[in-house]
Amino acid sequence: MEGENLSREVVRPPNAFSRHPTSHRLEFGTEFAVDVKHRVVIVKFGKSLKRDDIEQYVQQLRSNASFVPTCSEIVDLTRVEGVSLSGEDILRLADHIDPFSSGSYRAFITKDAAQTHLARMYQISRMAGDKIRSFPSMEEAEKWIQSVGK
Repeated sequence: MEGENLSREVVRPPNAFSRHPTSHRLEFGTEFAVDVKHRVVIVKFGKSLKRDDIEQYVQQLRSNASFVPTCSEIVDLTRVEGVSLSGEDILRLADHIDPFSSGSYRAFITKDAAQTHLARMYQISRMAGDKIRSFPSMEEAEKWIQSVGK
């Protein structure tokens, strides 16, 4: 496909977290950006993933004036080395903490089978059907979010 002009608008600019005007770095290694133009939140979790980390992220996100619950979300888990979430935690997060509407599309970027399984458990807990999917890369996640966001 050399020479073919494959132009597509990318959901986030390179280094979105350092240059995005609404990006936020939280004290526990998580960073997120609200991309108002594309109606997507991009979150990248740190080395560990605990219920408290997610609850703090959600609290910060809800207090962000740019956040709208109908936005899509890209969740990057590739830096996560340890997960400390029980089945009960996942149900609580899905039923009581999650700030996104049931119609929002969610893309999880996972690096291994355990993370993919975690995303699948969350999908089932939210009864989200095809609105939550896992991907091995940011590029694939962005492409999917763009395709469903039209």
